[in-house]
Amino acid sequence: MSKIQLNENEWNKLDLFLRRFEQLERTRFYSNPKLKNIQYKIKGEKVDKGFQTRFEIKVPDEETIKSFLLSFRVFYMEGEHTNFYSICNLLYKKILDKKVRNDMVTIRSNYSKALNTSFIGINFLGKSYSPKDIVDLWFNAEYFHTDIEKVKELDKIVISPGKSLFFYLLIDAVITLTNQISMLKEIIVWVTSDSTI
Repeated sequence: MSKIQLNENEWNKLDLFLRRFEQLERTRFYSNPKLKNIQYKIKGEKVDKGFQTRFEIKVPDEETIKSFLLSFRVFYMEGEHTNFYSICNLLYKKILDKKVRNDMVTIRSNYSKALNTSFIGINFLGKSYSPKDIVDLWFNAEYFHTDIEKVKELDKIVISPGKSLFFYLLIDAVITLTNQISMLKEIIVWVTSDSTI
């Protein structure tokens, strides 16, 4: 007996989600737990003429991140068949099990919080940046699109000491979002299997 009633197109979306998640899992960044151990340190030192701040960042190389983002973007970008919110909405409407529905509410809430709140408040050149703003900026200026205004905005950040922090926050945001995407994947695996919770 099926846990959920879906039409062929809806089943295809879930199947595609699982296939795309397998691609994400195969990326070097996702498959190597050591690479997800990122760090950002700010050190202050007293110098002859006052105080000097140094920034240290520990993140994987940019090619590793680019490869991961290429697989991640299909869950993040609106309009994609595997978009996180789209799949959440589809499943929430169809799943009758209250525990699973509550789990989905929690997963979706955690995903939204990860996009809108950060452990560090960022204000650069008079503009506040949420994690969503940071992801959108990197996606639209550097990795997937060439929005001229976003390129100019990122260029201002890149020449500042804040570049490493913005890059760190991009990686931190996608790690947190990917954790929620992974939990959604587990619900899809449950929905498409014959087992019970």
